[in-house]
Formats: sequence, structure tokens, C-alpha cells
Amino acid sequence: MLLIAFSANSTIHSVVANNSNSYVPSTLTISLGDTVEFTNVGGFHNVNATLSTYPNNPQGFGNAVSSSNWSFQHIFTIAGTYNYQCDPHVGMGMTGTIIVNPSSNTVYDIVSSSTDHSTLKTAIDACSLDGVLSGPGPFTLFAPTDAAFNLLPAGTVTALLNDIPQLTDILIHHVVADSVMSTMLTNGQIVTTLLGTDVTVTINANGVFIDNAQVTVADLVADNGVVHVIDVVLLPPKDCKGITNGTAMVDTCGTCHQAYIYNFITHQVVFVDNANILVAGVDYDPSTDIVVFPNDVNNPYWNDCPNMVYDIVSNSTDHTTLKTAIDACSLDGVLSGPGPFTLFAPTDAAFNLLPAGTITALLNDIPQLTNILKHHVVADSVMSTMLTNGQVVTTLFGTDVIVTINANGVFIDNAQVAVADLVADNGVVHVIDAVLLPNATAVSEFEISDTYLYSIDVLGKKVNKDIKDQVIFDIYNNKIVKRLNK
Repeated sequence: MLLIAFSANSTIHSVVANNSNSYVPSTLTISLGDTVEFTNVGGFHNVNATLSTYPNNPQGFGNAVSSSNWSFQHIFTIAGTYNYQCDPHVGMGMTGTIIVNPSSNTVYDIVSSSTDHSTLKTAIDACSLDGVLSGPGPFTLFAPTDAAFNLLPAGTVTALLNDIPQLTDILIHHVVADSVMSTMLTNGQIVTTLLGTDVTVTINANGVFIDNAQVTVADLVADNGVVHVIDVVLLPPKDCKGITNGTAMVDTCGTCHQAYIYNFITHQVVFVDNANILVAGVDYDPSTDIVVFPNDVNNPYWNDCPNMVYDIVSNSTDHTTLKTAIDACSLDGVLSGPGPFTLFAPTDAAFNLLPAGTITALLNDIPQLTNILKHHVVADSVMSTMLTNGQVVTTLFGTDVIVTINANGVFIDNAQVAVADLVADNGVVHVIDAVLLPNATAVSEFEISDTYLYSIDVLGKKVNKDIKDQVIFDIYNNKIVKRLNK
């Protein structure tokens, strides 16, 4: 059980009565629960703060004249202003005042007094947010424990303390400009932080969660808001690349997974593509990076990034040409949108099957290239289990592709599905081994003479070739339409 502990030890202050017939200091400001030690170092003095002498004092205290050397302590348990005097020397102005301020219980005080939040306090102090969280508020603070910070790789806290702007962003991602009690939270609720980022509330049989962090202690009420203790550090999801299937790696259990490297400083996903076993300092930097395996419930950062159809393409080493084409046609925003979409994604090898110069020419003809790309996209999330032999599927371009399922595999027109069901947040990606070309742009016009073939290709260029031992090849439908042996 996690306990929030507050200090039981009060601060001890000193007041000295001296042979100059004065109290030093004559005015003292302390906090409720603090102790004042009165000491006489010369002369015959006393301390008289009795209610009979000062009836407006919150409570009385003092000592009698005994000798020139005495000491006593008094704990102030009631807030207010206390006046006192030395009876033998009051006529000489030997008086004093003690002001006892009420104890504060701000959001910052709760963190500062907790034995489980020393790292959080250090971070707040370093970013000069102590004054903010001690201010009027109201604030809600999701407060990660020291154990939560320890989940980060070794050296993380030190690195962040050397990057105050970044650390500040992370801290205010934990703060809401309102006092939100646990009874006010609902499942699926979106809460906006001081950083302007959002966190999502999940309430289920296992408890209450703020993003991936579980609330372990709720409703620590402060004068200026409330604190909820959480077991994971919340990282703001800015500039976050999508999660895709990375290289198969072996975790500590020796099980093969699809994994990625998450840099919690830059909020980037970094992929490793050169090894099955991760090597610190080669594949990743343990001071800034976290190795994340899918569906690892013990790793709080697996679901940190979005994984859109575009992200899957963007992070694939086999789809650089497709990504270039999507970017050139400004379809990246579409495929990062809500969808749903199904993308039949030709590999770089598939694009390389096209005649030399085709890709360059298409990049100079954006309308035509856009049509071809739309011919690869379906406005629905179609998993492979939903496909049937002979099924006709309509694309975003308004053209149709035909599904063929046989002993050799699954085909979309003439393209074979090499990898199926790469699930995205907004749909699914199926990797294919050929570029799908819409029938509307196929080679359909050709003239045969005794010597030459005249046709119009996809780029609108007239083709004039010696036809001996040649074929007319339809690059859109990936088939020979005429063979001439003249």
C-alpha cells in the first residue's frame, strides 16, 4: 500500500533575551506547529505572554523570573499573533511579537511532504513550478511516484534535469487547471492539461487510468486543488511517429516479437533493422530509449504513439517509393486521417518492375500519379478474413479491383498479397508485389504497320519501336496484349 507521509517534526526557532534588555529577534514569523526556544543570556528576565496580560493572544505561555540563565520551549498550535514582555523591563521596551501563520496544504505541499515523491519534488523545484503549484489554482496534479520515475531507463531523470524546457513540458502535462475529484471522472473522458495536450480517462474493473498510468491513491485534497497519485510517468505525445512492425527481436524471455525503440526525450519511434538481439550503444541508447514489445502489459509506453495507415508506410524500409509518391500527391494527411482505409501497398521492388523512367515521369504528373495511388485505397477497413474469391472491391478512384484466392495465395488483380493485415488505428495495410494500374489508363490504342507499333502509353507519349521479336506490354494490367514476330 502506498502511503503519503507528512513530516511530524516542527521547525525550532530561537529567541534570545540579553543583557541589553531586549529580545532578539523582537518579531518572529513562524508556521503552525513550529517550536520557539526562549533563552536568557544575561540579566534577570522573564517571558510573559499570559492571557491576563495579553487577552488577545490565541493562547498563553511564559516563564517566571528565575535567574540570569534559563531556557524553555513552546510549541505554537494555534495560528495568530502573540505578544509578550519581560515584566521587569517592559518599561524599557522589552517586548516581542510572534506571528504564527496557518499551515498550508497546497498541491506543492502534498508533493513536498510525501516520502514517495522526492523525484517529482526535485523536478518541480528545478523547473520553478513550486510557486505555481503553491498558488491559488485550482489545480489537479497526477503525481508519479519515485517508483514510476524508476521505470524510465537509467540516467533519464538526470538527462531531463539538464533539459529544463523539456522537463517543464512533461511536468505540466501532469497538471490540469481545475480541481477534478475522482468522482468527476468518467470512462473515456478527455482531459486537457496545462501543456495543451490531452489525457484520456479509462475506468474499468482494474481501476482508474490516466492514459497508461493507474491511479493508486485518489483525492488527496489540497487548499488549491487535488492530487491523484499515479504509477507511470505521463509523456506528452508530440511529434510521435507511428508504430509499425519492426524487425523481429528477442526479449529477455527469448520470445520473438515485433518491437520498436521509443525515445522518450524526442518522442520519436526509432526502429532497429540490423539485428535480432538488441545491443545497447549500437541499436539503442539506454539513457534515452526504451525497447518496447507489443502487447507487453508491463511496458507502459506501448500505446504511446498513433499508428495510422500512413505511419505504417512511412516507417517501412520496403515502401520508400510509395511514401515518396504519397507525399508528392499530398495524400499523407488523408491516410493519417480518421478513415477507415484499406491500402494495398506496393513494395519498392514492385515499383521497380515498371519500365525504366516510369516513376520519375509519374512524379512529374501528379494528377495521374494521384489516380494510381487512389486505385490502391479502399474507403473501408477490409481484413484478409473478409476477402472472398471473385470479390469485386471499389477503390477511392472509383475503379474496381478483383480478389482472387487460390492455392498460390491471395491476389488483388495481378498483384499477390505478400503480407496481410498490418492493422492501423485508421484501417489496415496489405503489402502487395505489383503496382495496381487502373484500367482507365491502360494501353488501349495501338496501330500495327509493317514495321512499327504505334501506341499511347500512360504518360501520353507516342511509342515508336521496331516490332521484330517484340511484344506489346500493358504496364497497367501487367500483361502482354500482343506479340509480333515480324
